[in-house]
Amino acid sequence: MSRFTFAELPDGSDTDASNALYRTYDRREFIRPCREFLQRLYPRDAKWGFTIYRTVYTPESDSQFLSALEKIKTCLATALRNELRTNRRIRAYEVKHGHTPRPLINAGPCDQVEDQYDPLVIEDREVWDGASIEDVRAHFRDAIFHEALELQRISYDPETEHTTPMTHLAQDPKSSICLVIDAEALSWMTNSEPRERGMYCLREEELRAMPNDPMMHLDSRPFKWGQHGRVKGVDADWPRHSDIWETDENEPSMLGARNGVPDPPRRVSQYHGWRPVECEELWGLYNDELRNGGRLGR
Repeated sequence: MSRFTFAELPDGSDTDASNALYRTYDRREFIRPCREFLQRLYPRDAKWGFTIYRTVYTPESDSQFLSALEKIKTCLATALRNELRTNRRIRAYEVKHGHTPRPLINAGPCDQVEDQYDPLVIEDREVWDGASIEDVRAHFRDAIFHEALELQRISYDPETEHTTPMTHLAQDPKSSICLVIDAEALSWMTNSEPRERGMYCLREEELRAMPNDPMMHLDSRPFKWGQHGRVKGVDADWPRHSDIWETDENEPSMLGARNGVPDPPRRVSQYHGWRPVECEELWGLYNDELRNGGRLGR
């Protein structure tokens, strides 16, 4: 794991080189969301992204589905570069008020995070045409469980009834939530406004080629909130693992906003284990924001 990009540190295993490079950077450089995200990737070139299920297959849905995937990717690329706009905005304030401006940050870490985005798309007309949310959840839970077994992340004794110790569920965005694009979600995506890459997704080489800093003049709110499409976010840990297995070892679920929030005083929750998720939310959902206290209401 490394906070540095491949361009900055080609050999991520060279500890001495990493430490030497670390000392040349402003300390605030390492609390950037994209650098913290890079440090979580193991191996360094690991791909990341949600598992996305396609459950609609109509004559027109092929091109619409590809367009939906591209919209999701563009929204992610725009959202993860918010740290660049924030840095420029704070620098402008510091300069205006006579303070020593903090160093500019480069787009390289954002570019690498985007380059390593590679969602797992599950699509097969024979298997998934018209599949329900529960069909998807069951498949996703099984996939998480078997992957965890293969990687020896959990131990499981089938002879011991009702025990799945050290569950892998709800401990990481990849294994907590999957996305579903069904007929309803596809209509949300198709009827939404396109989110063009434009100036908000400029890469490092493009920024360096410009005589002036375009980030200084960009609106800090690149999205027209709620107008770029929605998908269905499905909570793997629903019903809650502790309700099924009567164990407290599992982490709180992410999508259900149960991080320290007690259940409401009613027997039947209004949360059904999934909800519409705006495309603008997806980076925050996958990244640390939600794990560190973000809330998505039931």
